[in-house]
Amino acid sequence: MDNYDNILKNLIKKASENRTREDCLSEELLASYLDNLVGSTEREIVENHLYRCNDCRQHSIILNRVRKELRIEQ
Repeated sequence: MDNYDNILKNLIKKASENRTREDCLSEELLASYLDNLVGSTEREIVENHLYRCNDCRQHSIILNRVRKELRIEQ
């Protein structure tokens, strides 16, 4: 399990490092979006950004996979 955890941590770290643009989404906003905790205006902003920003889109995909894996393990 430790090896799996290290792989996930490294994937998240790498995806975070790739998001270098100043207008990229914050970790908090992206996490709130993935947890369906944002309002309609924020949702539209996030979705528009994900449409045009490959780095954030890839990061959101990785975060979503990690969240799903963690739910399965619990």
